Amino acid sequence: MCQSNGTIKQNVQGIMSQATLTIDLSRVFVKILLLVACGGLVACTQVLGIEDLPGSQDAAPSSSGGAAGMGNSQGGSGGQAVGAGGANTGGVMANDGGVDAIIDNGCFEGKATKSAPPQSVFTFGGTGDDITNGFAIDGVNRIMAGQFDGTFKVTAGDVTETMVAQSTDAFLIKTDAQGQVLWARQMGGPDLDAAYAVATDANGSIFLAGGFSNTAKFSGQVKTSAGDVDVFVAKFSPSGGLLWVKTFGGTGADYALGVKVTSDGEAIVTGAFESTVSFGAQTSTARGKDAFLMRMKANGDVAWTEVFGDTGDDQGVSVAINAKDQIAVQGVFTYQINVGGSDLKIRNDPFRSHSIFTTLRSSTGVHIWSLAMGGGDDISAEIKFDDEGHLLSLGSFTGEGYFGGQLMTSTGPQDMFIVRISPTGNLDWARHFGGMMETYGYGVATKANNVYISGSFWEKLTLDALELTGRGREGFVAKLDLCKGNTVWASSFGGSGIDEGYGIAVDGAGNVVISGTYEGAASFNGKPLSTDVGKGEVLLGTLSP
Repeated sequence: MCQSNGTIKQNVQGIMSQATLTIDLSRVFVKILLLVACGGLVACTQVLGIEDLPGSQDAAPSSSGGAAGMGNSQGGSGGQAVGAGGANTGGVMANDGGVDAIIDNGCFEGKATKSAPPQSVFTFGGTGDDITNGFAIDGVNRIMAGQFDGTFKVTAGDVTETMVAQSTDAFLIKTDAQGQVLWARQMGGPDLDAAYAVATDANGSIFLAGGFSNTAKFSGQVKTSAGDVDVFVAKFSPSGGLLWVKTFGGTGADYALGVKVTSDGEAIVTGAFESTVSFGAQTSTARGKDAFLMRMKANGDVAWTEVFGDTGDDQGVSVAINAKDQIAVQGVFTYQINVGGSDLKIRNDPFRSHSIFTTLRSSTGVHIWSLAMGGGDDISAEIKFDDEGHLLSLGSFTGEGYFGGQLMTSTGPQDMFIVRISPTGNLDWARHFGGMMETYGYGVATKANNVYISGSFWEKLTLDALELTGRGREGFVAKLDLCKGNTVWASSFGGSGIDEGYGIAVDGAGNVVISGTYEGAASFNGKPLSTDVGKGEVLLGTLSP
């Protein structure tokens, strides 16, 4: 099990170097960005990683390897960066922006309560450290992706399969609405491999993205990395057959963190790369660690790639697609970044700390608007569209953070934040929740007038008037109203070990489904979980909305 600052299983928005990943001890307990390991590539990692936004000119993106601000600046909202706090206000050095007026349309004003016990909870795992990173629902079925070491047992029907990892291998599991396993797949080789993101198309095909090192087997196909770590993107049929797998990489550390699928079945992938990498016909050279945004055709060919970054550590983390197939990307940057408009920079940002960028692109990658948020050492988790075409952005921050014109100060060393961003790139509202120790938001989902979030906290978490407590690091799930972000209900789960809520989604019946990890003897809002036989088990829970 990974250990850092005690015995903390964690991820860090870290920096990969040489053949291993190193934990940055200044940012412990973090779920999002990538590839942090305890002495290895991804042994201690998870990554979890907008809808009807303004139109834009659908020209091809202008991008060449390594240059900052690789997007065409033309677009539907003037092609300029939108500062989260307005023109040089609120700490963000950017152009026009601000906070939109909030319309009170039946906002929740009641007292927050504990959620009802889960309808069902299923657990999966084995002798090692088992972690779920990506999570998706195809309307009915649940799809989980992650990594494991040691053995990992899954039972489909009357057949129990034991998967055995050579080091740390990736897994992909599909279950039905009742949590019964339909099939499972293992991918990997002698070094460390992990799946970080998963998405489905309208036909139920599954797109999987992550990172691998050395040689790795994908359903019989063997791939070899060009350097330390390479990007992989794979497509599976609804029944689990591998349709194709594509890899991209150079001599450095390259990985994919987010994937979504367009209306015509093409994959949009984001992540980070170092050195020089060929994305299809385009070769790009990073200035430090740069973010990439890639569109892949349904057959796996690369349609186009856009890269952006500066000399620091810049990474794309989460991607979302709206009904017009416009693309929203969220990630982190160090000091400043240009993603196609004006430079984004947080005033008084601590040296070498991460801040958060969000940008909207056309379906071909053309810049529409962009903004920056944060101020301390900030973690980008996930971004989603709500049913009204606004964005919901989730993550965490330290100290003081600028969100629109609002300056928020964390309650503890690290607080979770959630903001709602209007279709024009302004902020509708911003909320933060925390306790005396670290709190992290990992997953966000939305349906109708509700927002659902998942994450983890240490010992105590206050969500408006509701207080959650635990014996150590606990996972949680919460329901907020869309109007202002007020807490409706929340629950925690776990025991004396390390427990975290990761992916969250709403199924076709309106139920809330959460994936996570727990350790040792644990319970979910009063419902006991199967005894953990390894260093961590995967859970899949369904709750009433």
